[in-house]
Amino acid sequence: MIVESTYTKRDKDNNIVYGEDEKPITRIYSCDYDLGENLSNLLSICGATAEAEVLFNIPPTPGSMKVYYNARSRMIVALQGVIRGWLEEDITDDEIDAKVAKWDIPEGAPRAKDPVEKAANMLKNLSDAQVEELLKIRGLA
Repeated sequence: MIVESTYTKRDKDNNIVYGEDEKPITRIYSCDYDLGENLSNLLSICGATAEAEVLFNIPPTPGSMKVYYNARSRMIVALQGVIRGWLEEDITDDEIDAKVAKWDIPEGAPRAKDPVEKAANMLKNLSDAQVEELLKIRGLA
């Protein structure tokens, strides 16, 4: 399955950066990543099995295909997210290829961040004017 991710360069104030041709500076990366064709395939790629389907040679059911498509969709989004991070690092496609080859499907649900940590990370991407506006909302400026 082809997975594609796009990164548009932004400045410290989160404004899109334009090139000499007056078009946004954008980088697109595509890779082929095997997520199987059904739940049994996907689970075997992850190192597990869909026991009923495998042991009893049961064809995939509509229910198992819904689970497969949902899981595949989430994995694609996860891979696209890490690829965007690598594109932001401004490394070569060959270096990204090597990282994709080593990438493994995430385990478990994402861990919720501490609200203060989450807010601090969000503040990093805001301009001074935007931070000032937030402080006014809180009555601190």
